Amino acid sequence: MILFHGTLEENIKSIKKNGLLANTKDQWLLEVVEKPVCCTSKNPVSGEGGNPSYFAYGSIKSKNQDGYLVVLDVPKDVLSSKIIAIFDNKTLDDYVRFHFFIRHEFRLIGRNLLLAMSKHREKDYYWRQLDKKISKRPAKPEDIMLLQPQEQHEYYKKLKDERYMYDFLGWKMSDEMYDFFQLLGKWQTLYEFLDLYYAKIDTEKWENFEKTAPHNNAEYWKSFYRCFLPEVSDPKLQSLSRWFSPEWLSSRKLQDFNENCQILSTSLGPEYIKGFIKITTPSGFAQPFRAHRSKSSFSQAIWKEVHSLLDEKR
Repeated sequence: MILFHGTLEENIKSIKKNGLLANTKDQWLLEVVEKPVCCTSKNPVSGEGGNPSYFAYGSIKSKNQDGYLVVLDVPKDVLSSKIIAIFDNKTLDDYVRFHFFIRHEFRLIGRNLLLAMSKHREKDYYWRQLDKKISKRPAKPEDIMLLQPQEQHEYYKKLKDERYMYDFLGWKMSDEMYDFFQLLGKWQTLYEFLDLYYAKIDTEKWENFEKTAPHNNAEYWKSFYRCFLPEVSDPKLQSLSRWFSPEWLSSRKLQDFNENCQILSTSLGPEYIKGFIKITTPSGFAQPFRAHRSKSSFSQAIWKEVHSLLDEKR
């Protein structure tokens, strides 16, 4: 099976000697698989959550070096013995952006948002005036605590060219949190989500919980769900009950490969590496990739280079 991994020039010597080592330590992955992993993908331009090409060019300007795709050919039976987990890239990307990154911010303001929406609802039951109570502005340096929370990751920060702060019924929040609100689709769904989490927790229980709650976000939400696991009867809200738990992602592991999957495995030795394709230079995309403006066109050009590599090895 042909696999791809994106990297920078500084890592090529080590990869040639040692192969791809299981040393990816992204926290959102460690909380699910509980060990460092090697990340590969079946396609050179997969979804945002596992795009090998991004990791070949994402830091070029700051690193001032070339970016490469590592091309591997791993027999499927060998790969199967090394696999730790497989995730759909879109699922993984959604989890990181809409669950993992916002869980710290949500723990700070979630309950207050329910109180604010409940008060607003007394005069605007169908949320027809709520949009008028929301404003946004460009982010400022003093917003750094919200815009760079403890679990942020450089890859995802680069997905947004501009950052914004929102005022929602008097509560300040990041554009990441507001993106989550938009994901839910309707203000009523957001209200139901907040109600699901906080409506049955009285003030005394909440204050006692917060006094001893763990600082670490993973432990905080484990403790929250132990104490206040939301009771869900409505099927459409079922997936929201453990929204901030690693269990949400763990329960969505794939049993087999798809065309847009992220493969987490143990180390892959140098014997499986078929070559390296330079796709970027410090000044931009390398030839012959500069003319390709779409993902599909770029992917086709990469596959053409892959077939040339494989022909050379035969």
